[in-house]
Amino acid sequence: DENLLLPLLHSLPQIEIENEGEILYNLTMGYPLKNTILCRFILQWMNFLIKAEDFQYQKYDTWQLISLLKAPMLSYILDKKNTDFKNSLITDLTLKNQLFYNPTELESIIETINIQPFNQLFSILFYRISNPANFIKALIEFLQLIAEVIQKEGKDLNAILNSQINLAFTIAKKLKSLTINNESELSLKALQKILDQLFRRSEISLKGEPLSGIQIMV
Repeated sequence: DENLLLPLLHSLPQIEIENEGEILYNLTMGYPLKNTILCRFILQWMNFLIKAEDFQYQKYDTWQLISLLKAPMLSYILDKKNTDFKNSLITDLTLKNQLFYNPTELESIIETINIQPFNQLFSILFYRISNPANFIKALIEFLQLIAEVIQKEGKDLNAILNSQINLAFTIAKKLKSLTINNESELSLKALQKILDQLFRRSEISLKGEPLSGIQIMV
């Protein structure tokens, strides 16, 4: 069951090795992009925007906003200082007990954030995305931000996450060319269906060394 791959990888014991470069565990398979935390976050983000679009006057659902901020994907982007600020913001949003926020109110929150990359992240996710072309532009900016943070923080050893980002970049570029020719015919809901299909058809290729280490078959 390929859905068990990531839980398994996170559960493997840490073992000290004597020889640098020695392979302890080996895995060779294709892992569906639709099962990754990056893919789930992007679709969750789209649901948040689509629900806001359904209101006559665009409003963002507070509980969906909080759920998005709690998404595991953000843990790869935010350091301790940013995470502490995010948790503080979640607490404030919860205590205010305000059901919805309009775009102006969210922009006011963005203006009060003075730490990076949280300020940039917040701006990308919530800054008036009203059509597919704007969303794809924001998606590309989001993927670029993740890639930059991972490289800067020395997290580039996470091969699975890097593969997710690279594959998502390829899909985003395809979508960008699609919206250029069909912008007037596409809605965010239609784009979400297309994106979901592309995610389902895409796999991360994990290639290992079959003659070294413990072989894992999922």
